[in-house]
Amino acid sequence: MIMTQEEIIKYKNLYVQTARAYLNDIQHHIALLLKEPHNKDAVEIVHMAAHSLGSQSVMMEYKSIGTLSRLIEKIFRDKKDKASALDSEILVTINACLKRMVVSVYEIEMKNKELDLSVEITQLEQISGVKPEI
Repeated sequence: MIMTQEEIIKYKNLYVQTARAYLNDIQHHIALLLKEPHNKDAVEIVHMAAHSLGSQSVMMEYKSIGTLSRLIEKIFRDKKDKASALDSEILVTINACLKRMVVSVYEIEMKNKELDLSVEITQLEQISGVKPEI
């Protein structure tokens, strides 16, 4: 479902608020996973937060954040299904991606335009070997 410009403006503030909460949650649990790589609860929380952020971003037509979120979701779903620890290089890369996503949400709030995150998407795809599902 494609939203009208009026609907996008109406829901933008709610999106910014929830996106920040999801990004904070993901960042917190990535930091936890760097210390405790086998923490299943942290893996589940990141998976679900990335899923929710990806869905909301796609609905709001923020394609870069949506694609990157769905890529993170898929990485964590794959790891959850295989019950294996995530490589620290992937976690560090995701952390760097999250920092750019935070800036992108700020740009959405202030300038109504997200950042192009294609470099981050490509980098995470290459390191993880995973492609996002859109």
